[in-house]
Order: sequence, then C-alpha cells, then structure tokens
Amino acid sequence: MTNYQYTIALMVFLVSYTVFEAPSNLALKVFSPNKWLGFLIIGFGSFCTGIGDANSFASVTVLRFFLGAFESGVFVGMIFYMSFWYRPEERAFRIAIFLGSATLAGAFGGVIAYGVGHMNGLCGLEGWRWLFIVEGVPSVVMGVAVFLFMPSYPESAKWLLNEEKSFQIQRLGENSSKGNAKLNWPDAKETLKDLRLWVHYFTYLCLGVAVSSLSLFAPTIVSGLGYKDLQAQLFTVPPYAIAEYIRHERNFFPHSSNSARRKLRDQICISVHQHGWNLRRTAVSLRLGVRQCAEHNGWLVSVRT
Repeated sequence: MTNYQYTIALMVFLVSYTVFEAPSNLALKVFSPNKWLGFLIIGFGSFCTGIGDANSFASVTVLRFFLGAFESGVFVGMIFYMSFWYRPEERAFRIAIFLGSATLAGAFGGVIAYGVGHMNGLCGLEGWRWLFIVEGVPSVVMGVAVFLFMPSYPESAKWLLNEEKSFQIQRLGENSSKGNAKLNWPDAKETLKDLRLWVHYFTYLCLGVAVSSLSLFAPTIVSGLGYKDLQAQLFTVPPYAIAEYIRHERNFFPHSSNSARRKLRDQICISVHQHGWNLRRTAVSLRLGVRQCAEHNGWLVSVRT
C-alpha cells in the first residue's frame, strides 16, 4: 500500500470506533452484558484474524472498519458492567486497573510483534500476517468464554446464594446501575447538563488524540529515530513499561482518594508528557538515546488513571 492508503486504513478504524461506541453501550442493556460483550470480543478477534488473510487495500480497510466497530464497545462496556457490581466509591480503583491494562498490553504488544516477526515465511505467510493471527485467535477464545460463563448481574450469578444476591443488591443501593433499569431521556438530559462531565470529555479528548496517535504510529516514530524493522518493534516496549510502573505507583499511592493530590499528580504527568514531546520535536540533531528518552517522557500520558 502507498503511504496515503496506509493512513486511510489506520484512520477508518477510529471512525467506526467513534461512531459505534455509545450505541454499543445501549445494546449492552438490551442483550445483557455477557452476551453482548462476548459477541463484541468474538467479532473483533475474528476481524483481527481476518486481516492476516487480507490481500488488498480495500479488504484491509473494510476489515479495520468492522474491527473498530466491534472493539469500540468493549472498554466502555466493561466500565458500564462494573457499575452493576460495585458502589461508586469502589469503582475508581478497579476501573483504573482495567484501563491501565491497555498500557500493559502496549508493552507486551511490542514484545509479541518482535517475536512473531521471526515467524516470517513460516507456512508461506509473512510475519505481519502471523501477528494478526496470533493476536486475533486468543481474543475469539476469550469472547466465547465471556459469552458462556460471565454473569451479567449479581441477581443472575449462579455461584451466589439467594441471600448473597439480596445482600449485594441492597449493598449497591440506588447509586449503582440495575440490570432491569430502563434507559430514559430525562436521565440522559440530566447527565448531559453536568458541566463537570464536559470538562472531563474535553480533557479526555485531548489526551486521547495523543494516546491514539502513539498506539497507531509508535513503530513509525521509533523507525524515525534510526531503528529499523524488528528492532523498531522492540523499542516501542520501554515507554509502555515505564508508564505501567508509574501507573501502579499512582494507583497504590496512600492518599489516592484525595482529590487535590490526584489533580496535582495528573498535572505533573501531563506536564511531563508535553515536555517530552517538545523535546522530541526539537531534538533533531541529538543522539538517538536522548531522543528515545524524550519518547519515554511523552508516553507518560498513559498513566492517567
């Protein structure tokens, strides 16, 4: 593919991801969490595997569009799912751990890509095809497990006694989502009128642009630092590894529930992120090691949880 076609194939994933993210959460209530989330995971695992057999720009673009459509509902769906099981004050830490798994996946992704790159030519397939197959098949297996075994709500969990189900429902109270609760427009309007949420949306949008760009173009950026092929894949690992370490430091901070401390740490992380990318932009003539250090600083935005 040409550079233009490559960019289109990358961007079409984000288009479908954006369009289908909110409707997917509505469908989760209609079809029950285990069925819908299992369906989504099986779907994006299947399309990911299918890219390994794509042989044209059109087929790659179509597959990536559907990949984004199916994958869009998984993260937001899992966060919504947690509201069926945990009180508001119990969710923050668990959501932080779950969202942080993307950082850990980024570190492992580079290692897997490096290892799978050595499979180039095996069974007549290029290394990049093996990469999509190796990453897609386990997702399908996990999706089947979620579909069959994950309980949707406390009241439907077969491994809980009736007394335990009643206790869990009573413990959650009115501040948690209910499995039989209906979505209605007045509740939606009340949510949309909350100005704090709009500030959060805008902040997350700004951060999301940086993170999405990094996840899509990390190997290309590292190649621009002077590393090539498999070595470029391997050098995408350190930034994610550093971000994962700092994320855990923040999550287990003794005063993580203090709002002022959280704000200060978030501001520090974002400032370091901005500094890292400014250094990277102006470090054209610096040694590769210094530029790689700037790359690490830029990735610290991943620790926002």
